Amino acid sequence: MVDTSEAREYANANDFKDNGVYEIADEFKVKITKANPKDAENKEMRKRLAGHFKDVENLVMLNNSSRVALETKFGTETKDWIGQKCRVSIIDQNVQGSMRRVCYFKPA
Repeated sequence: MVDTSEAREYANANDFKDNGVYEIADEFKVKITKANPKDAENKEMRKRLAGHFKDVENLVMLNNSSRVALETKFGTETKDWIGQKCRVSIIDQNVQGSMRRVCYFKPA
């Protein structure tokens, strides 16, 4: 049997427990992605921070709200975030016209 999560590059809400506490495992790096991956015509790009949490296999891409919350507490140098703990809140949110479970991270 094949676990389809092994083919995913990025973590999603299913990789976390709502209200769970997770430790930052490495320095977050800037990752450039398409602003709207569903729209092949749209060439607009965006920058996001991506990194790993302990016990979460896939890469975590922070949304802007999470980035601001973490840099407000831990500073703007992401190497200083390593070992810091974050609490995750999972909410249902409309993202580009469809409802999705979205993770928000804040300092624990």
